[in-house]
Amino acid sequence: MKIVNAPDIESPIASTLLATGGSGRERNLVIDVKNGAKHANSMAHGKKTPINSKNIRTMTPTEWGKLQGFVNYAFLNADGSDGFSFPATVSDVQKYKQFGNSVTIPVIETMASYIFDSIASMTAAFSPIEKRLFTMYGKNFLMCHKLYRTLGPSLREQTFFQLVDGFYAMGMDHPFSIDDLSKVTQTSYVRTIQIVTQLTDVGFAEKISRGLY
Repeated sequence: MKIVNAPDIESPIASTLLATGGSGRERNLVIDVKNGAKHANSMAHGKKTPINSKNIRTMTPTEWGKLQGFVNYAFLNADGSDGFSFPATVSDVQKYKQFGNSVTIPVIETMASYIFDSIASMTAAFSPIEKRLFTMYGKNFLMCHKLYRTLGPSLREQTFFQLVDGFYAMGMDHPFSIDDLSKVTQTSYVRTIQIVTQLTDVGFAEKISRGLY
């Protein structure tokens, strides 16, 4: 058991909330003189001993909701009032369990903000091509990143962007003609032949038949 707001604790910090072991409520006891004094030493129904005289109690579901950032934080209405609530049929036991199963919203918010700022700082120094690459994912990223590493020194930036547009427009697993690629990349027929030849030479395209790759 732990009294999280004991007088000798300079900065009270609650223990991690749990959904098991009696919801972990005994790990977050609080001294509540204001509300506890009127009940101290009185007998509770069904109990053989009086309520403790030190005004120590478990936290309420609402207090757990505040610790997790649900109450008075993440669901505020436009007028500043709290918009979070459970359905009337949810018992306190279930409220404890659900709060114990959840994540702490302010912590996740802080982590997400740090990740966002880190990515922004990291990508600020990226070249236009690198910025384009890191908007991709999956096989598109792998293919275009390999293309960049392989042909980067010999491709103009605009040509690379045109090739990427071509990949996205036609897919990487479907046959295409010189005319198809020429229209997507908005390059001349002759220039498109040069590009496809370059791609074929390094294994990024394969000739299927005359004019078809």
